[in-house]
Amino acid sequence: MLISTLISCFLFVSSLSLLNHSSNNKAREEKCKNYTKIVKDYDYTKYDSIYFDYENGPIFLDTDLENITKEGYENRPEIFYNDEAREGTPSRDPDTRVNVSETNCSTWPYNAVCRIHSTYVDEASNYYTYISTGALVGPNIFLTASHCVYNESYGWPVEFNVYPGYYYGENALYGHASMIGANVGVIFNTHDANDDWAIVRLNWNIANTVGGYFGVVCENLTANQEVRNIGHQGDRLCLTDAYGPIQTVFPYKFYHTVDAYAGASGSPLFKTYSTNICGIHSAGIHNGTIDVNTAYRVSTYLETWVADDIIDWAIND
Repeated sequence: MLISTLISCFLFVSSLSLLNHSSNNKAREEKCKNYTKIVKDYDYTKYDSIYFDYENGPIFLDTDLENITKEGYENRPEIFYNDEAREGTPSRDPDTRVNVSETNCSTWPYNAVCRIHSTYVDEASNYYTYISTGALVGPNIFLTASHCVYNESYGWPVEFNVYPGYYYGENALYGHASMIGANVGVIFNTHDANDDWAIVRLNWNIANTVGGYFGVVCENLTANQEVRNIGHQGDRLCLTDAYGPIQTVFPYKFYHTVDAYAGASGSPLFKTYSTNICGIHSAGIHNGTIDVNTAYRVSTYLETWVADDIIDWAIND
């Protein structure tokens, strides 16, 4: 069975629930509203990624990645979101995901996969908290999906916290780290997994407490090759470990059939027997003729970018 959030194209929201919050930081709330407006008003044909931090706001980057075109923007697919569970459907095979125990959540490699709590505010100052997944790739560097950082409905997060070794009800094993800046792809413009990546700068070297972090490597990937996914699953309310084959490989994304569900967006994908991240789980495509999950494929560009950020963003303990 291919478990995944049901959508017609690409997933933007990785939510288990929406929770209302009161604000303890009105200044940041107003900044985020303004920073979000800047992105929505900017000419989307002029940039292909964004650097963001809470002091300076968004800085639009025109890098070596493929630029957005006006035609591509106008013809981007509609987004449909539905949390319908597929587990137990008689016509499908058993779910292949294996729950990670509380003990194993505190051991490698599971302890370097983090649950994300990202909180957003709307124009009426209502707060919404979303759950997703990401992975430590440096002492204070974190890798996830773009749509887990920048929310198409609400923009930049007022708070973005990551919890390594998270087991439900016991989330303080390593504490948490918070985002202070990020480089993000522009999936909110393209609706394409090619752009569903984010490199997040954290406020302390939490990976040193965890005891390690993953490599990020551009791998040679082929159809039918098995990959592994570790992610937090909304329907199971826990971290799971699952394997499945790649279906199709493209330069900056690939399709796979590893079972996943809402909450797993941003989670790492590895080649079997490797702990180097080769992909970032994005979403699912279920349109009646195709039934696959999608992932951003780590490129040499992103591999180098992460390595540079580990140096440039280093925090001296």
